[in-house]
Amino acid sequence: MPKSSSKTARSIATGLFRDVLAPKHRTLFLPQFLAAKAQETRWAGTDRDKAHSIVIEWAKLADTGALNHKETALDGDFLERIFGQALGYK
Repeated sequence: MPKSSSKTARSIATGLFRDVLAPKHRTLFLPQFLAAKAQETRWAGTDRDKAHSIVIEWAKLADTGALNHKETALDGDFLERIFGQALGYK
């Protein structure tokens, strides 16, 4: 069986199966802009490091399946940790 190429994948994505293969939602953050903003020196320091560790903690929980509960059961903790502690919203 021949290997599929990216050209083949693109033609399928624009053809018969485009609705199935199309992304289900738009990206929340554009990676190139996020990377550029992350390099700004105003974000450097202990606050950024603390926020980064909180977000990494949640990413690990998601990867291990520990967040596979009803979303409403996690809302309070998520809002407090991500928006309150990591991003500094009061």
